[in-house]
Amino acid sequence: MSLKDAGVKVIPYSLLEKLNQEGTVNIESREELDLFLRFQHDIGNILYFGTKELKEQIMLDPQWLIHALRTLITAEDFILKRVKKPTVIRKWREFSKTGKLTQELIDAIWTKEEHKEILDNKDHILPLMEKLNIITRPRSYSEDQMEVKVENYFLAPCMLRQTTPKEIISPDPHPEIENSPVLCCVFIEKFLPSPIFHRLIASCLSHWPIAEKKSENLIFCGCCVFDVDPCQKLTLYLRGHVIFARVSKMSLEKKTPDSKVCIYVKKCIDENLLNIIGCLSQKLMFEWYIQCPKTERDLLDGIFSMSQLQASKQLFCTFHDKGHIVVPQDLLKFWVEDKKTQGEDEGDIAFLFTDILDRIPTECDLGRLSMKIGKEFFVLGLHLGLSSANIEQIRLDHLHTVTQCLMILVKWKLESGDKATFRNLEMAFRSAYIDIDILTTITASGECASCLPPRMLDMQVDESHLNQLCNGIGKEYVHLGVELGVPVSRIEQIRIGWPNDVSRQCFEIMNEWKQTKAMQATFRNLELAVRHVGIDPSILRQCFS
Repeated sequence: MSLKDAGVKVIPYSLLEKLNQEGTVNIESREELDLFLRFQHDIGNILYFGTKELKEQIMLDPQWLIHALRTLITAEDFILKRVKKPTVIRKWREFSKTGKLTQELIDAIWTKEEHKEILDNKDHILPLMEKLNIITRPRSYSEDQMEVKVENYFLAPCMLRQTTPKEIISPDPHPEIENSPVLCCVFIEKFLPSPIFHRLIASCLSHWPIAEKKSENLIFCGCCVFDVDPCQKLTLYLRGHVIFARVSKMSLEKKTPDSKVCIYVKKCIDENLLNIIGCLSQKLMFEWYIQCPKTERDLLDGIFSMSQLQASKQLFCTFHDKGHIVVPQDLLKFWVEDKKTQGEDEGDIAFLFTDILDRIPTECDLGRLSMKIGKEFFVLGLHLGLSSANIEQIRLDHLHTVTQCLMILVKWKLESGDKATFRNLEMAFRSAYIDIDILTTITASGECASCLPPRMLDMQVDESHLNQLCNGIGKEYVHLGVELGVPVSRIEQIRIGWPNDVSRQCFEIMNEWKQTKAMQATFRNLELAVRHVGIDPSILRQCFS
C-alpha cells in the first residue's frame, strides 16, 4: 500500500530519501529521485518544489491543498454561529471583504475537529499556497518610505468583493501626475478564468507594496494599485478577457513614467502569467497590445497589437468619432526597450569633477552615494543594467532602502568590471533623473570639530568599546562597516551567520574592522566614519562613561 493510499498527505523529502536508501522506493541516486519528483509534479500527481524553502515538503495529494483553501473561504457559518470571540468574527468580516487573512483566523477555522489534519500540517500548507500564488504576504513602505517590510498576515485576492472606484480606472487629470499608455494583455480565445488574475495579483503583491489612499489599501475585486517605487504606481485591472496595466508617475519635475520601470513591469507580468498558466492543464495564449490614449480606460476597443505598432511609422485610429493619427513610437517607447546603445549619449556628459571620470568607485564611495540616492534607487538599478531578477532578489534580501541601493551599486560594480566607472555611473544618474550633485558626496572630507577629548582620538578601539556601541548604532551598521573599509562580501557573510541578531552583526562587522586595520582602528577614524554615515558622533562618548 502506498503512502497516498494510507492517507498521508505531506511527507518530508528526508523521509523519502531514507525510504529510497532502504530500497523501498528503488531509485538509484538523489539526482534521479529529484527528477522523479519533478516529473510527478509536472503531471499533477504531487506538489514538489525543489527550492531551499520548500524542498522538505512533498504534498502527495494536490487536491488536498484546494480542500484546505475551501475550508477557509467557506467558513462563514462556522465563524458567525459557533465562534464566540468578537476579534475572530471581526477578522472574518474583514477577510470576506478585503481578503486579509490573519493567523488567528486561520487557527480559529482549522481548530474544527474535522480540520485537525489540516491544522497539524499548517506549516506545510501555507508556504505551498504562497508558492502557488493562492495567498501572499503583502509588502508595505514605512512612513518615511525608506524601508519595505513584509506584513505578518496574508492576502487572498480570490476573496475580494469591493467594487473598484471609477476614479481608479479613469483618474481625473492632475498637474503633478502623468500616465503611461495603457498596456493590454489580451487572451486570444476571449476567455480568462478569474483565478488566473487573482493569482497574478498575489504574485505582484510579492514584488511591490499595495498603494494606499487615506490609509486604505487600493485593492479591489478585479483591480489593484501597487507602489512600484515611491514615485511611480502600477494600476492593474481586469475587464473581460483583457488585463490592463498603467504606470503613473507623480513628480514636480520629470513627470513622464520611466520607460525602464514600464518595461520591467511588463516583464514581471509576462513571466508571472506564464508561470501561472504553466501550472494549468488548459494552456491559454495571450498577446500584447497598447491602447490608444484617447480610448476610455475600461473599454476593450481602441487597442493596437505590438506587431502592428512595430511595423508602422504612423497609424490611423478609427475607434473614435473623429479619426486621428497615432505615432507608434510614442506608445512603444514606454513598453519596448530601445535598442540604441548607451554610448550614443556620451556627448552629453558634463561631469562635476572630470579628474575621476574613469576611476572605478570603491565600496566606500558606493556606500556614501547610496545614502543620498533615496527612493530613485530602483530606476537607477535598471539603468545600470541589472536584471529584474537581480533587483528583486536584492529587494527581498535587504528590507532597508539605503542598503538595497548599496547592494545594487555593489552588484553593478562586480558585474561591470573595468566598465564600472564614474563616467558610466553618471550616465545612469542622468538617465534615471537623479541629481548628479550627489556624486560630490564621495569627496566629502568629514573634517570638523571632534566631540571627543583630543587625548582619546588616537586611542585604539577595543572589544569592550564595541560592545557598548553596537546596541546604539541601529540600521546604519552596514553602511558604517562599508565606510570603515570592511568588504561588502564579508558583511554579507556576517549577516548570514547571525541572521536574526542585528547587534551581533554590528559587533562582528566592527570587530572585523578592528582586526584588519590594527593600529589604525582608532576613535579618530571611527568618528570620521560615524559622521559620514549620518550617525550622531556623540554616541562615542558612552565608551568613556
